[in-house]
Amino acid sequence: PKGRSQFSTTQHTMHFLVALVVTVSVTSLPVCTTAAAGVRVTMDDRGEFNVTINGGAQPWLRSAPIRLFTRGTWYTSAVVGQGERALTAAGARTYNAKDSLGSFTCHNLTWTADPDIVLYTSLKTYESGLFVFQQDIPEGLVETNASTATIPTDTSLNNGEFPPVISFPAFVADDENGPSLVGKLGFVTWHAVMSGMQSGANAPASLTGLSSSGPVALFDEDFNTLVVSPLDNFKSVVHTTVGNGQSLVQLFSAERHDHALCLMDTECWIANHNQYAFQRVEALIPSDADIARHAALLGVSEDEVAQPLANFFSMDRLDNRATNATKPPPNAGYCAQPDYCFPNGRVYSMHVNGTVPLQLFFSQAYNDSLSVASPQGIAYAKAHGYAFVKVVGYVYGYNGPSSLPTPVWATGVTSELTSLPRGFSHRTLLMGGPGVTATMDAWGTAVRSVYGTKRMSDSDPVVNYLSYWTDNGAYYYGDAWKQAGGGGDPCNETSMEAVADGLEAKKLLDATHIWQLDDWWYPGPQAIWVHCVENWTLTAPAFNTTLKDLSERVKTPWLLYVPFFCEDNVYTSDFEFVIGAHGRFAEPHPDNALAFYRMLFDYGVAQGMAGYENDFLNFNLLAVPYFRSTFGASNKWLASINTAALERKLPVQMCMALPSDLMASLQFDAVTNYRCTGDYASGSNIDIGGSALLAFALGLRPSKDNFWTHRPESAIETGKPWGPHDNPGSNCELNTIVATLSTGPVGIADMAGDTNETLVWRSVAQDGRIVQPDKPVTIIDAMLCHNCKRGRPAGQVWATYATVSDRTWHYVLSMDVTSQAWQLSGVDFYPFVNASSGWVARRWHQDHHPAPCPDGADAGTSGCVQLPAVRTEATLPQVHNTRPIQVANDTHTFDLLQLSPIEANGWVFLGDTARYVSVSAKRFTAVDTTADGLTVTAVGSPKESLTLVALKPKGSDSWSVVTRALVCDDQGKATASFQ
Repeated sequence: PKGRSQFSTTQHTMHFLVALVVTVSVTSLPVCTTAAAGVRVTMDDRGEFNVTINGGAQPWLRSAPIRLFTRGTWYTSAVVGQGERALTAAGARTYNAKDSLGSFTCHNLTWTADPDIVLYTSLKTYESGLFVFQQDIPEGLVETNASTATIPTDTSLNNGEFPPVISFPAFVADDENGPSLVGKLGFVTWHAVMSGMQSGANAPASLTGLSSSGPVALFDEDFNTLVVSPLDNFKSVVHTTVGNGQSLVQLFSAERHDHALCLMDTECWIANHNQYAFQRVEALIPSDADIARHAALLGVSEDEVAQPLANFFSMDRLDNRATNATKPPPNAGYCAQPDYCFPNGRVYSMHVNGTVPLQLFFSQAYNDSLSVASPQGIAYAKAHGYAFVKVVGYVYGYNGPSSLPTPVWATGVTSELTSLPRGFSHRTLLMGGPGVTATMDAWGTAVRSVYGTKRMSDSDPVVNYLSYWTDNGAYYYGDAWKQAGGGGDPCNETSMEAVADGLEAKKLLDATHIWQLDDWWYPGPQAIWVHCVENWTLTAPAFNTTLKDLSERVKTPWLLYVPFFCEDNVYTSDFEFVIGAHGRFAEPHPDNALAFYRMLFDYGVAQGMAGYENDFLNFNLLAVPYFRSTFGASNKWLASINTAALERKLPVQMCMALPSDLMASLQFDAVTNYRCTGDYASGSNIDIGGSALLAFALGLRPSKDNFWTHRPESAIETGKPWGPHDNPGSNCELNTIVATLSTGPVGIADMAGDTNETLVWRSVAQDGRIVQPDKPVTIIDAMLCHNCKRGRPAGQVWATYATVSDRTWHYVLSMDVTSQAWQLSGVDFYPFVNASSGWVARRWHQDHHPAPCPDGADAGTSGCVQLPAVRTEATLPQVHNTRPIQVANDTHTFDLLQLSPIEANGWVFLGDTARYVSVSAKRFTAVDTTADGLTVTAVGSPKESLTLVALKPKGSDSWSVVTRALVCDDQGKATASFQ
């Protein structure tokens, strides 16, 4: 890892990258106990293993049985249960080999079941300090669909929380009282739309099948970290907790004498738990995976095994009733309002081993419905004169933590797949190290090496130059060419030309290298949230021209957008499509997708397209049954987009992507960036710090959505298109900074002529190139704190860096750290900051203006930098957002801090202090020391002017400001000498 700590040695000298050296034999039971580099593994001849860290008594992970499903039967390496058959260990071998990850020792076990099932499971231990679990089915498998997802008819999605076809590796999902530490460890993973970050404790309790199929990082209080991630078959991978029932909690209001039975952490619980007192965990409902498993064992549909449980509330009776009825009781006021009815999961409709009846009672005296399953609940009902009504269903009994069904964190490919092909193989990578950010970086380096990922990011105008956007929240964002923008201005070719004229008047049009058109410019009916594409053309009345003509008129090429196609589109006569979401949209069939996208992109390029955005990727998996159930289909569809784009040198942005899309993009070099925030119209559009950590590891540029640099007077006066407290038009400078630090697009979306060029020039150079850091800004590890020693900041603290000539400048963005200052530590930075080498801190703002650095002034008293210099861990600065908000409708306070290294000769280079990233590899190619000064080489546009700032030492912790005004030559280069 970069920059190993020289401070806090008890916290940050965990000398391990996970290396498991394992020897396997089938002649005796406990055969292997091997330790390497702080990790200890024990494994027996049935493939059972424990993973411990630093000699700890408790394992971090312990293995669960191998499971396999085919032809209506579950096979298991454990004790065979009802309806299951045995996987029989049939041999073992050990060998040495080499692959793209390096040299390894492989320990391979053979399993057989029935005459024709052969499964190989392997553990590969690499010399480089990582290991891979691998499952192989040489002959493939048929009828592997133990699970079938119900696709919702509305805009919700089924996450596919089903068990894998083959569970290997699988880990016992112990809770905080279990034999392993997995339930106590902190975790971070990424899930669902925009691949948002999810963190907390007890990772298995938060896994969501197809929606959380990326890496899972576990860490302890010292941030020693272990990453578990898929290495293949990304679009079909699941992390699923199998056998983990959820808690049905009994609540009671003494004032109303009313009981409410609610599934923990659901709408029912949220609506009631503040007014109703907790009584007990009444029972556990079966998980979706349990229901799917029992349906497969019985050979029936899930609807025949389980039924919905609901909680109905009547304001007339002040009564909550938990029952299996699909409709509320008639004539009693139940569900008089929509928010009086709550789903409560599903219960078995028949007795299943380990379950007890959930019984509905009613008291006429109290006018109270009571659903109970526990001995305490039944006793209460009888003692208080409640009359039995019916058995609602069957649930797991709860008698304290020891009675919980043993859950398993299972990894593999989803059992929604109908078959696995001959030669099927699937790998899971485990590796570890000190620090979450550092370990994720090492993990990303490893997975990128497997696929030889070389993204075309450096040639992508979207992530390297200023751009103009028309996404949701932009001033010009239309809906079928209806009213958009402030005060009723339509969104059409006239408004696009007005924007170009406004940018040109502010000398920003030449700096704008690409122009995004979102979901409003093409014909097609509304499908899911937005319009599907019927034909990828401009259409009257909003446009009376072609894309090519309009591109020439606005003097900018296009970033063109597709969410999905209409089922009835103009291309169906030539290409086959697969249908999603109950006929509401379609995508090209994977078998002809490459030909389709070659045709589409040829048309786009001819019309001025320089980039492509594919949106709604979560729906394009989770709402497409064919992609969910057919091995390799979704990946082949995405690969076709990539191939066609690469052939035409078109960069691709992914939007609304799942982690599986980002993982799959390891194979897709055309994919340079993805949207990692909600739309600008929402309040979550600046929250990139967590998702960006996954982007950093995968070599992607995270994209925050487009933004306004200024709230126009018309919007202030009219409240259109958004009011003063909505997001568009607020926090303009913070949006600009976050976009700049993201390393992704800086996509302005202002009213024509209303762009705040001051903010824009703080972000970009004269030619529009974004002056960016080397790494996307990401949360510091302490933001993930779970029982950690330092605690966590009372707000957001993110960090990034830039490196020039082997020197590193660090940047810290803090937001809403208002109640208590956060003391920075060397471990908050990546690479680690060794304070003893000497640093000078500069707070970018003084009030609402750039901190002044006048030539010849004292660096400290002028406010240019914060002194004394950093020379020990204790003298690292604090972050405390005490500056007031800048304009009335801003909602966040923030600060940007820069740490610059003190050179051996005492000089400090602060850089181009007019830019947020004052020292950037995009701006400087060399910073060299001389005997008594510095020599700096800068790059920009021909004849571009810039002013550089350095600090000249004049005594102990004392510097004077030295500035140099430069003009780039005809090749765009300039050299400054400081003495």
